[in-house]
Amino acid sequence: MNRRLECMGHLIGMVNSRIPKVALDAKIEGKRKVGRPESRWLHNIQAEVKMTGVKGWRRKAQDRSQWMDFIRETMVKLQET
Repeated sequence: MNRRLECMGHLIGMVNSRIPKVALDAKIEGKRKVGRPESRWLHNIQAEVKMTGVKGWRRKAQDRSQWMDFIRETMVKLQET
């Protein structure tokens, strides 16, 4: 999880015109297959962060020092559970 959060910090901090950032924020149009929707990478990160109870993670990712503090805080909370 720690590596995923570090990667997410890099993605959120990117300029909006970069391809990885565009792909992260893209809204896919069209029809999907019948059945349970596939889990997206972003959904997994949101679920993991929600378990820790920390709010405002996207805003914190804009500032590198706040993001590193957030990652440390998240890891401590996960180790407690």
